[in-house]
Amino acid sequence: MNKLAFITGSTKRIGKHLAEVLAKNGYSLILHYNTSDLKARILARDLEISFPQQHFYTSGFDLSNWKLSGAYFRNLVKKFPVPNLIIHNASEYLSGKMRETSIEMMEKMMGIHFFSPFFISQEFVKLTDRGEVIAIVDAQVVGNDTSHAAYLASKKSLTDFIKMSAVEWAPNFRVNGIAPGPVLPPENSESEYFNQVVNNTPLKSQVSLESISSAVLYLINNKSVTGQIMFCDSGQHLIQK
Repeated sequence: MNKLAFITGSTKRIGKHLAEVLAKNGYSLILHYNTSDLKARILARDLEISFPQQHFYTSGFDLSNWKLSGAYFRNLVKKFPVPNLIIHNASEYLSGKMRETSIEMMEKMMGIHFFSPFFISQEFVKLTDRGEVIAIVDAQVVGNDTSHAAYLASKKSLTDFIKMSAVEWAPNFRVNGIAPGPVLPPENSESEYFNQVVNNTPLKSQVSLESISSAVLYLINNKSVTGQIMFCDSGQHLIQK
């Protein structure tokens, strides 16, 4: 199997779109999910129908249970081949200022967005001799808004991990990040708020899913790029405070 990608949070939103685009580009996939077992199996079935020469596996794990994330990945590659590409996409957007942030909230956000990606990637570089890691961060990492304090702190940590691991794990591994802006409204949020965010960007345009997937394909194909954060955000990061 020449091209195999492991995508976390692959059953909806950006993750599902990336799965579909990578499949079109010849990748077999390990489709990670947290609780969406049925959605993962439906997506795998649909991709198998469209791309019968490729393989599509599903695997469930709660990334907030980060202390087991390394063992999860080791067990995963006992069942499936070791992937060439890991995309850390899974995310949860919890609101709360710093003074409201509980230990449980902080651990959950760090577990999903930093600790699990860290330890999964660590196992990845132990189990194969070369590969690529792409992490989805957030255009807000350049700012210091505290309305989603634990979330943003975890994404900032992930951003630094991208740069540090790109240095330590070179030359056989490349590690990069993509920082989306307003792609889709946060779940359970008002569309009016999302429209306001879009209108406040320099380009005043919603970021398309295709912008994110084209950035992923660029990072995969350009073998000279590592340690980079690509902002696909209509310029949102330029005005973050």
